[in-house]
Amino acid sequence: MLFRSNSTQLQKVAIVYTPPGYEKGNKKYPVLYLQHGWGENETSWAVQGKTNLIMDNLIAEEKIKPFIVVMTYGMTNDVKIGGLANFDVNHFQRVLVDELVPYVDANFRTQADQKHRAMAGLSMGGMETRMITLRNLDTFSHIGRMEESTTVAIPAASNTWASTLTVRGQSGQTGVSSTTSTPSSFNAAAARGPLSRRTVATDR
Repeated sequence: MLFRSNSTQLQKVAIVYTPPGYEKGNKKYPVLYLQHGWGENETSWAVQGKTNLIMDNLIAEEKIKPFIVVMTYGMTNDVKIGGLANFDVNHFQRVLVDELVPYVDANFRTQADQKHRAMAGLSMGGMETRMITLRNLDTFSHIGRMEESTTVAIPAASNTWASTLTVRGQSGQTGVSSTTSTPSSFNAAAARGPLSRRTVATDR
């Protein structure tokens, strides 16, 4: 799929998985935005990860409910080894949140609300997931980070809080579970170390 990115003045590519039966029905589906790691691109999950085969099998075995998966280039390959501290996620955030998400909602049968929208990523894609979703908790309700070990903190300016954050540290690390009622208490808990799962109360 091609979509226009006004922020980059480019036609950009996204690969979209739709579940079996999508073409024949009128049902609307949740959406997962799935990001690749450093050195890869929008084809990586589909070609190397066999996303379509895994999804088809899980749906056929009734282990998951059907949903759409969107994979696009995370603009990570401009970051050189040793330069991660200077990575600016804002450029990709504009492409994803302001341009791609509205385009997908307008052109596919999505359940176009925060409750039915997720983002996940591997490695550097996990870092992007953390940085983007915690700034946009009114857009994403489910968050998945794979092999991305940076401690999380929620921006104090956020007004809407995800009901559940599931995050993951380095391989073999054991996280802790915690329930918090305010952004400040979540950030204080996050500062203690890697997390495996936290439930955050909703501030409206």
